[in-house]
Amino acid sequence: MHSIVEPDANTALVYDLTTVEAVNEELGITGNTADDAVTASEITSYSILLGEVCDRVFAKQTVVETFFGCTYAKALALSRYPVVEIISIESNHTQLTTNDYRLNHENGLLWRKPNSSWGWGWGFNGEIVVTYTGGYELPEGAPASLSRAVIELIEDGRVSGERDVSIRDIQHGDRRVSYFNANVSGSNAALPASVADLIKPFKRVVT
Repeated sequence: MHSIVEPDANTALVYDLTTVEAVNEELGITGNTADDAVTASEITSYSILLGEVCDRVFAKQTVVETFFGCTYAKALALSRYPVVEIISIESNHTQLTTNDYRLNHENGLLWRKPNSSWGWGWGFNGEIVVTYTGGYELPEGAPASLSRAVIELIEDGRVSGERDVSIRDIQHGDRRVSYFNANVSGSNAALPASVADLIKPFKRVVT
């Protein structure tokens, strides 16, 4: 199952999963203009990194997501979740009502209720277009685990002093962040083990 996500151009995309104030408090430091600017940059960079690793955009945003390339799917996995609101669903040029589907708001899984042609699931040869709002109100609405993960990355980088000699680069738009910990293996090779554990529940759902 493939999908294309088109964000509302009027919705600003926020990356930060925590605040400068939260970092300063956790690290027990008194900020100033220069130091706070560095911290703000670190927050954004590490927040982008976590989004890349989790294959998600965490910020609340209204989008149009078009699904295609499949003749049957048990459920559609919406890319932006938790889902705040379903605005409309069009299946093969037919508008659906709330009686036609069931949604898990927390993980973004969208099921089609049974009809006369088939049981639970989406059967189609064309496209399904879902317009909805999903994600967290950042930075204040970020889950505590994600906020903590960013703070630990900042603390780890400052303690080790190795941020500038790291190996792995992740590019997102005009921002690039590099980080590597050779003691961690697998899909979270770019992250300390404690951070990998914190973000594990937030990796994108794939059906």
